Amino acid sequence: MLNKISIKILLIIFSVALLIIRFFYFQLDKVFGVLVLDIFGLTLLAFTVLLLVLTVRQAIKKKFKSIIIFVVIVALFLFFPFEYLIGWTQFQFNNGSRKEKVTSLKKGSYDSILSKLDYPKYGAWIENQNPRFKIFKDSSLQLVFIWQGYIRTHEEYCGMLYISDNSQISDKRIYDFLGREFRKTSLGSNWYWVDCFIDRTPAP
Repeated sequence: MLNKISIKILLIIFSVALLIIRFFYFQLDKVFGVLVLDIFGLTLLAFTVLLLVLTVRQAIKKKFKSIIIFVVIVALFLFFPFEYLIGWTQFQFNNGSRKEKVTSLKKGSYDSILSKLDYPKYGAWIENQNPRFKIFKDSSLQLVFIWQGYIRTHEEYCGMLYISDNSQISDKRIYDFLGREFRKTSLGSNWYWVDCFIDRTPAP
């Protein structure tokens, strides 16, 4: 029977595996393919059930520490905004690049690219930089979206959004530009952290 130390080790392995999945899912998908990830996911699910059984058995013996740690790990994996934390950190300590993008857009450095668009309202992706970013500009609004990656599916992604006029944050042009519904959190100085998603709520 697994002893207390063994359960702690399993909880550490479980935490590391969840973090890898949370941060690197799409990179792993690209390298190993969906079949390997499906097998890994099923293995992780079985591991989760095993840990649940072991921690419940500990709780029955009035040893609650393991099950509390297990619940906290799962809750953090499901609900903690890791992507936002990474984005906020980059915003605070690595702002030179984003300021340069905004300045270039305002000065007209991308006007030739934007002028060739068939559908200007959707903006243009600049793919030759890392991270890639998207731009939009018209007579009253300039937007820059700096890509930060997918969240949980290929339909949900996140990043930092610059808007030249905060009063227009609900303007339809922003929805067209992002191509999704979005949740926003202010980062300050006309910048927002946005989670973009497709609203599949059935119409009334």
